Amino acid sequence: MFRPKAGAKEIAEWAQNRISEVQRYIFDPHLDNIRYNYCSKFVWQAFWYAGVGDIIERNLSPSKRTWIYPSHVKRSKHLDQVTTIDLSSS
Repeated sequence: MFRPKAGAKEIAEWAQNRISEVQRYIFDPHLDNIRYNYCSKFVWQAFWYAGVGDIIERNLSPSKRTWIYPSHVKRSKHLDQVTTIDLSSS
């Protein structure tokens, strides 16, 4: 589990205010498109539009087309790992 190092309130507010704009869960590479979205792209957008910037540090902006993978988000220097969840004993 991860937390933003900065801007958590703004990031959460952006995400909460925009989640209803997502119309379809689909892998769409247009970073400015909120309607067609997927989990890690939506996280990237929340950080970008909240003013934190490109959390995966690949010189991205909403005008770019690329994939945002969960592993990119996980390795972000803008996040602190706060705990882990062990699913092996479930």
